[in-house]
Amino acid sequence: MNDVMEATGTPSPYALEELLMKGLPGLVFPADRPKLCDRMASLGQPAVSKQIAPSGKKDLRTKRWFDRMVALAPSSSQLLTLPIWRLLDPRPIDHVEWHALAHVLGKIHLEQLGEPLTAMPPTAAWMITMQASAVEDECEYFVNYLGHQPDRAVMTTMLLQLRRWEALGNLIGYDLSLQQALRTASHPTAALDLAVLQPRIEEYIVQCFGAVRVPYPELNLEAQGERIAGGRSAWEKRVLVGRGVGHPGFDAAA
Repeated sequence: MNDVMEATGTPSPYALEELLMKGLPGLVFPADRPKLCDRMASLGQPAVSKQIAPSGKKDLRTKRWFDRMVALAPSSSQLLTLPIWRLLDPRPIDHVEWHALAHVLGKIHLEQLGEPLTAMPPTAAWMITMQASAVEDECEYFVNYLGHQPDRAVMTTMLLQLRRWEALGNLIGYDLSLQQALRTASHPTAALDLAVLQPRIEEYIVQCFGAVRVPYPELNLEAQGERIAGGRSAWEKRVLVGRGVGHPGFDAAA
């Protein structure tokens, strides 16, 4: 909805609904306004999710308003195809689909190469070095850096990393990425396109991805708990590597 407001120059959901109702016979603004945009602004409305449901079932009561929004700002419909929505969908993602999502995200990032370097998403990462157990070699994990003002693209990258560890079945990498995804979701200075999803997106991630099933729990649960604790302990000794590290203004806590 924010994309539509930006494209149409409307300053608020209220003003956008006034624009949507222009030229419709039998409707009087504001008495008959659908308040769809207000509900979208407050998040979590079923009518919105039904429009992008894979089953193809649409909410006919609101379909015409979505159609009018797309007509006013045709480019906004691309928002519904962004990888972030599939990455937020808790259904399992296999390796083939993950690579397809990564390809789409990579194309989006490539389109930003024409922007000034300071406007591009950060490419730094935290390096976490740890030995998960006495019988395993020491290894390195990399967790994406947030930056000063994480936006929807940064959140998408975090979720892409999380779902990759999920597909690989690596619980340490999964937990490290989950914790950083939650930091992104609750970031106090998030960009507007991410801030409008707060606080619901953090609650959603906790609900959908905060619990995992451990095989053979009677034999394995304690060991996996120790592995997660080891990863979190190693996080405290993390080292920042990548673009911009050491430059003035680079936030070593993000």
